[in-house]
Amino acid sequence: MLKSDFKICETYMLTVREEKIKCDISLLSGEEDPNAPKDVKAWEQYGCGSIKAYNFQGNHFFINNNIERITEIINNTLVK
Repeated sequence: MLKSDFKICETYMLTVREEKIKCDISLLSGEEDPNAPKDVKAWEQYGCGSIKAYNFQGNHFFINNNIERITEIINNTLVK
C-alpha cells in the first residue's frame, strides 16, 4: 500500500473544476502526516458547503488507531 501511495503522489495531476461540489466536506487527517494539508481554507475552492476538519494524533496511518472515533464521525455526518 505504501508503494502505491508514493506512486499516486508522483503521478497525480490535479484537474481544476469550474463547478464546486455541492455538499459539505469532512477532512480527517493525522497531525504528523507530512502529506496532509494543514490549511483547511484551501478546501473552500472545491466545495460550496461547510468544511469540518478532524485532526488525529498519528501519521498517514492514523486511521488504524482511531477506528471507533472515525466510524462515529462518518455515521454522524451521514445522518445529517
